[in-house]
Amino acid sequence: MDKVIPGLYIGSFRDSKDVAQLESNQITHIVSVMDVPKKIHQDKNYLCIEATDSPEQNLIQYFQICNNFIHKARLKSENVLIHCLAGMSRSVTIAAAYIMSVTTIKLKHVLRLLKACRSIACPNEGFNKQLQYFECNYLLEERNRLKLISNSNNQLTADEEYCFLTLR
Repeated sequence: MDKVIPGLYIGSFRDSKDVAQLESNQITHIVSVMDVPKKIHQDKNYLCIEATDSPEQNLIQYFQICNNFIHKARLKSENVLIHCLAGMSRSVTIAAAYIMSVTTIKLKHVLRLLKACRSIACPNEGFNKQLQYFECNYLLEERNRLKLISNSNNQLTADEEYCFLTLR
């Protein structure tokens, strides 16, 4: 399990079952992006997204609901784990869409950030294309929508500063 920005972690299915890791990182919310996602811990808030790790899988359709879930938790200073089977493609794609939506950082830099934080981060080719499409066609609208939820630019500034320091 790896921290990518304050309050947001990426990991594997194994990480999502590891009570010690969940507790040490104070994880309260879990986004499970799996072929068959399951709620494992009764004391955690879950968002289960049924998705395969296939280039043909449409993940864009889930960006808004995932962003809502992650953003609302982080605004309450709660920590979120996004996981898929390996913590390499699906979870990284969801995290990339979220980070682009809450910062003004471009996709190529967000992917560098995620790779710096989690060395195995590597969205599949189809997910990369979807992230590019999202950046060109939906990102500004999604960014503005999330600003309305948070009603503040403080989180944006803090997240961007953290990302830039990590990318140095």
